[in-house]
Amino acid sequence: MAESAHGADPSLEAAPIREPLEGNLKRTTYAPAPISYINGVFVWGASEIYRQRFGIGINEWRMLGKLSTFPGSTAADATTDLGMNKSTVSLAMTALLEKGLIVTENEGRTRRMYLTQKGADLYQRIRPIAEERERIMLAALDEDEISAFRSYLARIAGRGPALRSFDMEQLGSSAEDSAAEVADVSEPTH
Repeated sequence: MAESAHGADPSLEAAPIREPLEGNLKRTTYAPAPISYINGVFVWGASEIYRQRFGIGINEWRMLGKLSTFPGSTAADATTDLGMNKSTVSLAMTALLEKGLIVTENEGRTRRMYLTQKGADLYQRIRPIAEERERIMLAALDEDEISAFRSYLARIAGRGPALRSFDMEQLGSSAEDSAAEVADVSEPTH
């Protein structure tokens, strides 16, 4: 009987497993599962609506939101505060600049982004849709539960830097190498 590199019969390695694995991650108790599901529902729907109705994607919307609250933010601020990688921020920034929704100003070596009136108007047109989508999802909760939920989300989001550090360790990168990308998301910069 032939053996694979692992010492087992290779025909067994390709055999389907028809029973749940012991100790598997359960959607009801593994916190990332519902978070991932909610994120997928929010992102997919928002992306489709914003792209079809307003000509921008979810990443551009997130950048508009950032600049509506923190005018003069840099790309590094957006990377840190929105949890987006540098290339995604760069692509979103380029799209927004090309559409005339933002402008940039150089301040020494720092490049700051600002909404234009066109960008502010678009943000105000999309905002009610974003708020209604949130309202629909939160309708299962009463006001006290919504307040507690938001508090829990902020606390969990505040653990982002620790998770990013763990991820860097798993990837074999030192925390120092990624220090610019690890930030406290509980208090956005501007």
